[in-house]
Amino acid sequence: MKAKMFRSLSSKLIIIVLSIVAIVLIVNLISKRSTLIQKHETAAKKEGEKVVEMVKLYIKSTSKEVLSIASVLSENEDVKKAYEVYYASNNFDSASALLKSKILPVIKSVSLKIGETPQIHFHLPPAQSFCRCWTDKAGDDLSAFRYSILDVSATHKPIKGIEVGRGGFSVRGIAPILEEESGKYLGSVEAFLPFDRILDKLHEEISGNSESFALLISADKANVLNKNIAGTDVSSMSFNNFILLKQDPGFKIKNLTNEDFDFFNKDKIKYKIIGDKIYVISPVADYNGNIAGVFAVQIDLSQQVAQLQNEVRKFMVLAIIILLLIAAVLYFFIKKSVGEPTRKIATNLQKIADGELVSELKVTSDDEIGVIYSSFNKFVNRIQKITEFAKKIGKGELDTSIEVSEKDILGKALLEMKHNLEKAKKEEEQRKEEDRKRNWIATGLAKFAEILRQNNDDLEKLGDEILQNLVHYVGAIQGGLFIYDEDSQELYLLSAYAYNRKKFMQKNIKLGEGQVGTCAIEKEKIFLTDVPDDYLTITSGLGEANPRNILLVPLKLEDKVFGVIELASFEVFEPHKVEFIEKVAESIAAVINSVSINIKTKELLEQSKQQAEKLAAQEEEMRQNLEEMQATQESLNAAKKEAERVKSYLDKLTTPVIAIDTEFNVVYANNAAVETFLVNTMQEALRSKCYKMFSNPDCKTENCRLAMAMKHQKAFFGKTVFKGREIVYMGVPMFDETGKVVGAVEQIIDMEDLSKYI
Repeated sequence: MKAKMFRSLSSKLIIIVLSIVAIVLIVNLISKRSTLIQKHETAAKKEGEKVVEMVKLYIKSTSKEVLSIASVLSENEDVKKAYEVYYASNNFDSASALLKSKILPVIKSVSLKIGETPQIHFHLPPAQSFCRCWTDKAGDDLSAFRYSILDVSATHKPIKGIEVGRGGFSVRGIAPILEEESGKYLGSVEAFLPFDRILDKLHEEISGNSESFALLISADKANVLNKNIAGTDVSSMSFNNFILLKQDPGFKIKNLTNEDFDFFNKDKIKYKIIGDKIYVISPVADYNGNIAGVFAVQIDLSQQVAQLQNEVRKFMVLAIIILLLIAAVLYFFIKKSVGEPTRKIATNLQKIADGELVSELKVTSDDEIGVIYSSFNKFVNRIQKITEFAKKIGKGELDTSIEVSEKDILGKALLEMKHNLEKAKKEEEQRKEEDRKRNWIATGLAKFAEILRQNNDDLEKLGDEILQNLVHYVGAIQGGLFIYDEDSQELYLLSAYAYNRKKFMQKNIKLGEGQVGTCAIEKEKIFLTDVPDDYLTITSGLGEANPRNILLVPLKLEDKVFGVIELASFEVFEPHKVEFIEKVAESIAAVINSVSINIKTKELLEQSKQQAEKLAAQEEEMRQNLEEMQATQESLNAAKKEAERVKSYLDKLTTPVIAIDTEFNVVYANNAAVETFLVNTMQEALRSKCYKMFSNPDCKTENCRLAMAMKHQKAFFGKTVFKGREIVYMGVPMFDETGKVVGAVEQIIDMEDLSKYI
C-alpha cells in the first residue's frame, strides 16, 4: 500500500514540494543568520573606521593647534632678542635663561586658553637644543633622530604632524625663527603635545562603548624612546616591523599576528575577526607621510552575538510551523487537482510517440495542466508554419519572415540562412560601389596631377584651372581658392568660379575671420549643411549664391597651411568626394609651396644685391667711426688712470671715507673705513648698507647728513659718538655728468685725533 502510494504522481509532487519548501526555509534561515552576522560585522567595521577617522581628525586639528602656537612664538620679539643675545655673546646659559623667563608667561597664557600645557622647545641650527621650557636640560644634539628639525633648518619652512621623540609619539608643530630685516635663519621653535592626549579624547568620546585601543611604534624608531617607555614588557610584544607601545586593559593584542601589521600603504585599513571581536588596524603616518606606527581598535561583539542567536531560534520555530501548514494544504490540493489530468496528458503523449495524429486538446483551466495543453496545440501549429516558411525560402522569396522564440532552434536556423543570403547579396552590391568610388578617386588624382604639372609657374592660371576642374569633377556649383599671404597674414581670393563661369572678385580675409579664416587657423576641414540663404553673403568667401552645403578644406602640407578651398553644393558631399578633395588640397599645397619658394628666391637675390651696395657704403662709414672710437678710448684710459690715482690717495687717508648710492648701499670704502667699522673684507663692506656699518640716532631719519646732502645737493656736517669717542662726519653729494644726484660721500674724523694736530 505504501509502495503504491509513493509511485503516484500526486505523492511524488507532495514530497518534492515539501522538500523544496524545507530547503527554502533552511536557506532563508542560514541567509538570515549570515545577514545578521554580516550586519553586525559591517556596523562594527564602520564604528572602527569612525574611530580611525576621529584619530586622523584629532591629529590634524592638534597639528594645526601646535603649529599655530609655534608660529606665534617664532614672531615674538622677546624670542628673537634672546637669539640675538646668543649670537652676539655666544653665551648659551644666559641667552636660554633670558628666553625661558620671557616665554614662560606666554606658555601659561596659551595653556589657559587651550586647557593643556604644550611643551615648547627652542633649537639652534641645524638641530641643537637651545631651551626646553619644561626642564633645565639644554645644549644636546638632536640631529641623530629629530629629522623634522633638520628639515626646517634646511628649508626655513614650518612643519606639522606626528614625529617619534624620546617621549614617544607626539603631535608637533615647528616654525622657523627669522631675523626681521635680513630674513636670516636664527633657529626654530617647536610646540608639541603627547599622543596620549588623542587617546584621552577618544576615551571621552566613546565612553561606555565596547571599544579599546592599542598603539604600536615602528621598530626602526623604537631606539629613540627613553628606556622607561620602551621597557622589556613593551619590547617583548612585537609584530612584523612594529612594537607594542601601549594598550587598554581589555585589548587582546595576542589575537593579532605579523600578517595583520604588513602595511605598504599609509592609507590602508585592515580588518580581522576573532570570535566575537573585530579588530580595525590603521597605520599612523608621521609629518613626512611615512608610516611611524600603527593604531588598532578592538570592538567587542559579544552582546550582538547573543542577540543574534535569540533571533535565529525564533525564526527556526516559525519556519517549522509554516512547513507543517504547507504540507497539510498541499496534500489535499494535489490529490484532487493533479492525478486525473496527468493521466489524460500521458495517454495523448503516448499516441504522438507512436506517430498517430491527434486533435487539439480542449483547455479547461489556466494552471500548469492548461499550460501543457496550450503548449501541445502551439507545437502542432508551429510545425505547419515552419514548413511553409522553408518552402518560400527554397523558392528565393527572401522577403518572407517568420516569428521565432529564443529557444526555437529550427526557426532560428532558417532565419540565419535567410540573413546569410541577404548579406551575401548586399556585400556584392557594396563591393561594386566601393570599386566605383576608388576608380573615381584614382582617375581624378591623375587628372589633377597633370593640371598641377602643366601650370606650376603661373599661380593665378593654376588657381583658375584647379578650381574650374574641381567644381565640375565633384559636382559643386561654386568654388573659391584662397591663398595665405605671410606678409599681410591674410587670405586673399586667388580664384572664384560659379555656375560654369569664372568670377572676378577681390576679397581679403583675416585668420580666424569667418569660416575661411577659421578653417585656416584650425587646420581642419569644415563641413556645413542646411546653410541659410544669406549665409554665404555674410560669412563665406564666395558670396552671391545660396547653396545649402559648404565644404572648406585647408591647403596643408606638413602642418603648414598655404590656403583654403571653399566649395558649395546643393547636395551633401559624399565621404569619398571629401577624401578626394583633401588629397587634391595636399597636392595643391605642395605646388603653391614650390611656387612661393621660387618667388621668394628671386626676391632674396634682388635684396642681396641691394644689401651688398648698402654694406659697401656702411663699411666706409664704420671706418670713420672706428677712428673716432679710438680717440675716445684714449680719453677714457686717461680718465681711468686719474680715477685710480684718486682712489689710491683715498685709501692712504687715515680717516674713514665711504661712498653710497641713493639707496644707501656702500659703493666704495677706503681701508680706514673697513678697519674702523670692523668689516672683515672690502667685499663685505660693499654688500652692506651704510647704516649697518655706522649707526647713530640720525641714521634712517631725515637728519642723516648723507640724506640731507643728497636732498639739498650741498655738504652737511654732524657730530656723534662712536665706540665711546666723539667724532665729526660730513656728507657731500655726488653728481653724474648730467648733474643728477647719484649718491653721497661721507668722511669721518675722530675729534681726539684731530686735537693732536691743532
